[in-house]
Amino acid sequence: MSSLKSDIRLGFMDDVTLRGKTDVVAADVETINAASGVTGLVFNPVKCEIIANNFDSVPSLAAFNEFKRVNTMDMTLLVHQCSGNLQLSWRSKPN
Repeated sequence: MSSLKSDIRLGFMDDVTLRGKTDVVAADVETINAASGVTGLVFNPVKCEIIANNFDSVPSLAAFNEFKRVNTMDMTLLVHQCSGNLQLSWRSKPN
C-alpha cells in the first residue's frame, strides 16, 4: 500500500479502496495487478467498482475495463465494528 500514489489508499485483508485522480488510481490498479504474483492479491472484476458523479470524466482506461460503474447517488457507506476498531466500507445499494 505504501507504494501506491492515490490520495486515499485503504486496505483490509483483500479489500482495497482507492480515491484520487483517475490516471493515478488507474496506475495504482496496474501496480496492484503487476504485484499479484508476490502479494497473491488478484482483482475480482465482479466486485470492483468505480464510483463517480459523472462517468464522462472517467476515460476508458484498460485498468477499469471490467469494473462496475456506480453513481455516487447509488452507493451507501457500511460501518462494521471489528475487535474494537472501526472499519468503513463503501458498497453500492442492492438492486
